[in-house]
Amino acid sequence: MASELRVIGEIAPGRPTVLCIAGSMIDPCVYDQMEVPESFCAGKVDFYHSPGPYDAMSIASSILEYYDEHQLGPLVLVGYSAGGVIAMAAACQAPEKVKGLLLSNTGPCTIGHGDVNLPQRILEQWNDQDFRNSFIDRCFSRPVPPFLRLRLEEYINTIQCQAAHDLSKSLRQLDLREPLRRVDCPVVIAHGIDDKTRTLAHAQMIMDSIPHAKLRPIPGGHTIMVENKAGWQAALDELLVDVAERSAV
Repeated sequence: MASELRVIGEIAPGRPTVLCIAGSMIDPCVYDQMEVPESFCAGKVDFYHSPGPYDAMSIASSILEYYDEHQLGPLVLVGYSAGGVIAMAAACQAPEKVKGLLLSNTGPCTIGHGDVNLPQRILEQWNDQDFRNSFIDRCFSRPVPPFLRLRLEEYINTIQCQAAHDLSKSLRQLDLREPLRRVDCPVVIAHGIDDKTRTLAHAQMIMDSIPHAKLRPIPGGHTIMVENKAGWQAALDELLVDVAERSAV
C-alpha cells in the first residue's frame, strides 16, 4: 500500500533526509527558514493533511512507512512540541532507521505540561477565535509577526477539529521515558528557555532517558526555530555534522 503521508519538499531515494515535524495545530511553515547541507534532502511533514489516525504513535508509523517506501538514506527527524513527541515515537519504534534527532520544546510525557486541558478545550472551543488566538500566543514568547499569525490562523482553518483533538489527547496518554532508552543515534535538544508550556524540566526528562543527548538552551519561546533561528540552526548544524560522520554521508 502506497504511503499517503504528505511531505512538502523535494525528496530523493538514497539521500540523507531531514524530515521536520511541527507541533499540534501548527503550520509546517515554521520550518521554512531551515538550512541543510547540499548533501541532504529536506521535507516538512504535514500530517493533518494526510490520512489518519492522528495519534502520535500512528503518525510516527506513517513517517517510517514513508521512509521505507521512498527508500530514503540516513533519516534525521526534527520535531518540536507534538512534533518532537512524534519524532521520539518514531525513533522508539525503529531505532535502526532514525539516525539523528533534533528535539525542541517537547518531552517524553506530559507530566508538568502547562496546558493539560487542551484536548477538551479543542472540542469545546474549536470555533472560538479567542481560543485560537490564545493558543497561537502561547507558542511564542514575544508578539507574533502579523504575516505569520495570519498564516497560522489560516492553517488551523484547514484542519479537522477531531484530528487536532486526537493528537493532543494521545500526547497526554503517552509516556516514552522507558522506550527512549533504546535510542542510540545522535540527539540534540534545542530548547527555548522562555517557554512556559514545555520547560527545561521536560528537556531533562529526555536526557534522563537518553544520557548522550546534548542540551542546547536557547533564548526564546516554544516555537524556537522562528524566535531564535540562529541559535536553533546552530543546534541543527551540530547534529547534522555528527550524523554525517557516523553515517559516512
